[in-house]
Parts: sequence; structure tokens; C-alpha cells
Amino acid sequence: MERLTQPEEDALRALWHTGPAFVKDVLALLPTPPPPYTTLASTLRNLERKQYVQAEKLGNSFRYAALAGRAGARAFPRLVQGARFFLCQGGKGERR
Repeated sequence: MERLTQPEEDALRALWHTGPAFVKDVLALLPTPPPPYTTLASTLRNLERKQYVQAEKLGNSFRYAALAGRAGARAFPRLVQGARFFLCQGGKGERR
């Protein structure tokens, strides 16, 4: 999982608040001024690519649902950073 941009965090928070939702539903929960519909749709697709959300095609629309919970989304980047440090130090777990 990659780090999130501020617009991605805002969209993910909206999905945590509503549960599975369409782009227009997420758009209604974002702070003013909201991004254009197409920008938010791209942001949600990026979140899907980063594996933070899952998209389900319903007719001509997609319904998005958060895969990562709040704690998991915050902890994962720190976990990866810790693993990188550990692996780059030869597995010794000490600073050089």
C-alpha cells in the first residue's frame, strides 16, 4: 500500500463514514468547495489501485467500499517503514 494524498484521505474518510457509496454520495460528504465529479472518480480509482478501496460495478456506475479500516490505513505505512529499516540494516535491528 502506498501513502495517501490529502484528497485520497478525504475520500477514504467519507467512505468510512457512509460505508459502500457511489461517487456522488462521497462528493456530498467532502468539504466545500468539493472537487469536480471526474476528479473524485479518478481519486477513488487511485484508491482502488492502491488497494484501500474495492469497486463493484452496478449498471453504469461503480460503488466503492473501504477495504482498510482506520487503524490499518494509519499503521500500514509505519509498518512498511519499520520493515524497510530492519531489512536495510541487515536484519540486525540496530542503527548504524
